[in-house]
Amino acid sequence: MPKLKWKRLLSLCALTLVLLCATGLKNATIAEQLLSLEQVTGLQSISQEDPVFREKYIVIFKQPLDPADPTAGYLQQRVELGYQSADAPTVMRIGGYELNTENSLYDDRNELAVTYNTNYVNVEYRYYGASVPEGLDCDSTGLWQYLTDENATEDFHRIRTALGTLLQGSWLISGESKGGTAVNLYCSYYPGDAAAWVSYVSFNVNGTGDTRFCQNIYESIGDTVYGPEQAALYRDEVLRFQVACIEEREYLQAEYRRLGESMNYTYREACTPELMFDTAVLLYAVQLWQYAESFEGLEAVLAMPREDDPATEEDEHALYRQALLNELFDKITPNNFASNNRRQIAYLLQNCSEDGAYYMDFSWLRAALAEAGTGAELAVTPELEEGLLFRLQLTEEQQAAFHYSSHVYDRLNSWSETTEANVLLIYGQADTWYPLRLQETANESIHVYASAEYPHTARIAYLPLEDRQEILSLLDSWLPDGHRD
Repeated sequence: MPKLKWKRLLSLCALTLVLLCATGLKNATIAEQLLSLEQVTGLQSISQEDPVFREKYIVIFKQPLDPADPTAGYLQQRVELGYQSADAPTVMRIGGYELNTENSLYDDRNELAVTYNTNYVNVEYRYYGASVPEGLDCDSTGLWQYLTDENATEDFHRIRTALGTLLQGSWLISGESKGGTAVNLYCSYYPGDAAAWVSYVSFNVNGTGDTRFCQNIYESIGDTVYGPEQAALYRDEVLRFQVACIEEREYLQAEYRRLGESMNYTYREACTPELMFDTAVLLYAVQLWQYAESFEGLEAVLAMPREDDPATEEDEHALYRQALLNELFDKITPNNFASNNRRQIAYLLQNCSEDGAYYMDFSWLRAALAEAGTGAELAVTPELEEGLLFRLQLTEEQQAAFHYSSHVYDRLNSWSETTEANVLLIYGQADTWYPLRLQETANESIHVYASAEYPHTARIAYLPLEDRQEILSLLDSWLPDGHRD
């Protein structure tokens, strides 16, 4: 069957409403019921042959840019809905970024939706993907003032309220990383919107220069999974790679920038090739440890000959430099610094105004370069470290317009002490973000579990058996209509 168009024709919507009035909402299909919702402006059937759900849709919600001021305008927000039945439990996932809708038959449910065979509501965060107001410009300040955690929370609440009239089983709201933090904030505003809240690898960053992040990367990350001795060896390998990149700056820096420009990315004047390259080298360690899938690629590069060998026909030094570039590019691509990367601009503007950011601390790399004694130096001086990413990617006008407020940090700390909602916090002790987690609390409503072995990918399924059984017992008690497969 052909897919429905993104924007329904007015005649079709009018006909649907007439049919609903004539036959009654109770007998309407889920598609007809969705179109009857006041906030819904469009519907796309993803697949009539989905392997998991009876029906699956992209639902378009009309959301006010500023819930307190209807005259500010609106955006169209995408929500993925996998439908089982009206009385089944529903898992609402908040990912914090754009939806992945490229493969309509891909089973993208999280572990909670799979475990309880639920309806699945997957929300695209405002200002990401296609959920963007018309006229948004990466170079201006206009419209960006409406990208706030509170406004995003109102989006979630409006979606939950509207869909709750159709999906009447228990609701469980979950998210991971940035989305996990959004779940915690959502719970702080509307605790009654869900029977259970599950937040994965969330964080609560203290200001725009939180020093705990880089300290963890260079001094302690990996200890819980590899043991202190082996983890120290891995951390040293990462640092050696970073030193090697700076030593080979002449070639790598130019090629790295060229790759970005060849992909049609543009850069601010402040984002010089030197500063961009140094920052990419620092962020290499962040990305490698955040997911820590393997150190084999890194070790293979470090084992390569570093000088020309007259006995060989090929220039091994050139191969070595190319291997360094490939490994760096594999973890941190030049689009991370682009001024026309709307995703990154949205992320940075929220960080600099309310979500906070970690301090870009080059001191460990700077010390390692001095110890190597090759004369290679960083372009980033200590004076440039604070607010570095903001200066590289945001306009001066944006930097002047958006100033940090600790209201989110303070609200989350207060919420963790006082909430009476049913909350699960899942962490990975090998995660780069683990030191920036919510403060410890004696609140018995919040149940905290941490995997010693997993980084930012930590999930319930990766916890020890005893913890998994305890969590499932809690979820069973919170979701009386939930039936585990």
